[in-house]
Amino acid sequence: MKLHPSPHLRTVIGLLALGPLAARAQSDGSPGGLPPMVAHPTDPNLQGNDRKTADEVVQRLENDPDLHGHRIVVSVLNNVVTLKGSVKSPPLANRAVELVSSAPGVQAVVNQIAVVPAKRPDADILHDVQAALKSDPATAAMTISAEVKDAVVSLTGIAETWEQKDVARWVAEGVPGVRNVRNDVRISFTERPDNDIAQEVRRRLATDAQVSDRLIVNVGGGVVHLVGQVGDALERTLAVADGWVEGVRDVDGSGLRVVSGTHPSQTGPEGTALTDAQIRQAVLDRYRYDPRVRAARPDVQVANGVVTLDGSVGDARAKEAAGDLARHTRGVRSVRNQLRVGAGGPSGK
Repeated sequence: MKLHPSPHLRTVIGLLALGPLAARAQSDGSPGGLPPMVAHPTDPNLQGNDRKTADEVVQRLENDPDLHGHRIVVSVLNNVVTLKGSVKSPPLANRAVELVSSAPGVQAVVNQIAVVPAKRPDADILHDVQAALKSDPATAAMTISAEVKDAVVSLTGIAETWEQKDVARWVAEGVPGVRNVRNDVRISFTERPDNDIAQEVRRRLATDAQVSDRLIVNVGGGVVHLVGQVGDALERTLAVADGWVEGVRDVDGSGLRVVSGTHPSQTGPEGTALTDAQIRQAVLDRYRYDPRVRAARPDVQVANGVVTLDGSVGDARAKEAAGDLARHTRGVRSVRNQLRVGAGGPSGK
């Protein structure tokens, strides 16, 4: 089952709480397992933009094979979408939020989907969570402790980066029987000048093809403030995720306004075309932030905007992540992913 195309998208779902509205998980949903209608609006009398938004959201949820057989109830008010119902795992709830947040016109998503997994003993869940954290290349070297009570996993320990902390959460969420993950892993914080943080955030936004490179970045006291227009709720969430660089205490995305029809530019400054060398460096820069890809150091070559990846990675998810990160780099036309899984060590190129 393919739920999330990249660690980057998995990461940003948890960031919805940083926008104007928080994404909340509650247990007031309706029973799951209903075929084949997976979504319907709560108010059949919706009019105007809310009606159009509800129809688009329902269609996206109904057409997704991963959500088939789950009942999700959609309500819309002023283009803010609320999701209720139930699914069998946290990744499925994340998938629903991801689909909805990228729909045209959606300003924000309030997630009230209840996760109702198949019941398993807490001891069995704990065993599998610990095994998953030790076996995943992105978390194997981390010092993380886990506890489980009533199918809720609590993680503690230390991570070097915000992305590393979030991948630990995602690994735990993927274990069968998990209802929720409380991620109390601490980040080893490094003080940095605000100006250095701002420059790095701007560079990161400039390489991300899924967000606008014209956003205003201000930093004060280690807090990043983003201002500007984005095309949908997902783009806003991705922009906030890009703000989490080393030394950042918090990211404020409340200044990002969703304006339908706004699309990220695929060119460089002032509309200039990006050179192959610039694209290659941008791909390498994006790999620095992903704990699954960073250690593998894939060989990256670019010709006429076509990226070719070679070398080896630890597992299939790292290969997929490398391809998706390259594909979502500004200026990239297509990606040839020739990475090998588990064949030798990093290419070193």
